[in-house]
Amino acid sequence: MNLTPTPGRIVLLVLNTSQAEEINRRRTTGSEIHHKLEAGTWPAGAQAHIGNVVQAGDTYPAIVVRCWAENRVNLQVLLDGTDTYWATTISESMVPNPGFWHWPPHL
Repeated sequence: MNLTPTPGRIVLLVLNTSQAEEINRRRTTGSEIHHKLEAGTWPAGAQAHIGNVVQAGDTYPAIVVRCWAENRVNLQVLLDGTDTYWATTISESMVPNPGFWHWPPHL
């Protein structure tokens, strides 16, 4: 079966090292926020991204938001936390590979 990605379709993204580092870098924890609030160093109006730590090789569902040539897509990746990750110009792989998207298995 030959599927074509279109906006709104759900695919799976396997995170690579740089994607995982980018996600973890912008996240914080409730205790870090608490300490910064007590110290008066939490910026007024700052938005916190809280979620479980991600690692290279982790797989997350993602919604296709834009399609490019050669099955490259932009994705909104649904993370285990309060945030999402915008993955841009991601290529398809027929099997799970870090940094690529693939179709979910059919049951």
